[in-house]
Amino acid sequence: MGFPCASGAPITKRSADVIIIYQESIESICRTDEDVRNEVRETVLHEVGHYFGLDERTLRDIESAAGFPARKETNMSKRFEASSQL
Repeated sequence: MGFPCASGAPITKRSADVIIIYQESIESICRTDEDVRNEVRETVLHEVGHYFGLDERTLRDIESAAGFPARKETNMSKRFEASSQL
């Protein structure tokens, strides 16, 4: 079981070809079907942002300004953020 991630480098370096959504992970943090739909929508928008080269901090700022709830930082997102700094 894992959290969603985009595979590949930002479009500024190359393009991400796949966004993987892990059903069980999303369902484990949601209480209702509406929560699941919202989480999937927010996750896809977040990962598409990475596709277009936005870093984690910028995405979180955009999400906050749009009124999205704060996303929980995961070890996976920390690893991806660290690898994008290389």
